[in-house]
Amino acid sequence: MKAPVTAVRSSPLAALGVLVACLAIGSLGRRRTDEAPPPPPPTSSSARSAERVDLNAATATELERLPRIGPALAARIVAYRDAHGPFRDVESLDAVSGIGPAIVTAVRDHVTISPLTRDGPTLLTTEPPR
Repeated sequence: MKAPVTAVRSSPLAALGVLVACLAIGSLGRRRTDEAPPPPPPTSSSARSAERVDLNAATATELERLPRIGPALAARIVAYRDAHGPFRDVESLDAVSGIGPAIVTAVRDHVTISPLTRDGPTLLTTEPPR
């Protein structure tokens, strides 16, 4: 003799609970693809170039904070500036030996050019000239 088969009825609430549990377990350990990845830790070059450097007033040490500018290039920039006068724009860096368009592009957003006067760079002031 066979055992009688009894129908098991589940409530919609129990089915919903099972569905939620399955979704929760399935998503463990996965990152959503629409989430942005965490930012990378600051690198030495991005930390070094947080502030803008004035090409016409910076020392060699200050110029080394720029991306792709090491001690040798910084010294050449200062020597060129001393020999030829202040830079009129960022593109003028291209005249310094060892600096090409790639380096000019790399430093463009990290430098500033102080205003030029007859005597060289000067800071902007609100005082009238004497």
